[in-house]
Amino acid sequence: MSAVTSRTVRFHATGEPADVLVEETTEIPDPPAGRVRVRVAATGLNPADWELCRGFMPGTLPRGIGSDVAGTVDAVGEGVTDVTVGDLVFGSSDFVAQPSSGAADFAILRNWFRMPEGLDSITAATLPMVVTTASGRSTSWTSSPARLS
Repeated sequence: MSAVTSRTVRFHATGEPADVLVEETTEIPDPPAGRVRVRVAATGLNPADWELCRGFMPGTLPRGIGSDVAGTVDAVGEGVTDVTVGDLVFGSSDFVAQPSSGAADFAILRNWFRMPEGLDSITAATLPMVVTTASGRSTSWTSSPARLS
C-alpha cells in the first residue's frame, strides 16, 4: 500500500462554508489499523458538514466535508478482515482523524457496510448518518414509551 493523490474539498479555517471551502489536491495516507480507504463513488452532504465548517466539533485543520461515503475498497488497515480490496462498501468517513473526508476522490472510512445487491452508490451515500441517528434514537424508544411527536 501507499498514499494516493486525491482531489478533496476541505477547509483550513472555520467560517461560512462558501467562504472557507476549497478544492485542492492532497495525499490520502494508507488506512490506519481498523480503517479502510475507498475510491469514492458518491458522497452525502448533511447539515453537520456545514456546521463543521462553522466550528462544530473543533479539531486539527485542514478538515474535509462529506461524512457519508460509498465506494470501492482501495486499501485495508491492519486488523480489517470483513472486506478486501475491490469490495463495494458504504459508511462514515474518518473526518475527525483525517485531513480530508468523503468529498474527495479517496477517503478513509471509520465504519462501513458491504453494499447489498441492488443498492446503488448514490443511494447508499445517503444512509450512514441517517441510520446512525435513527439507531441512536430508537434506543431511547425502547427505554420509554414510543412517541414520534
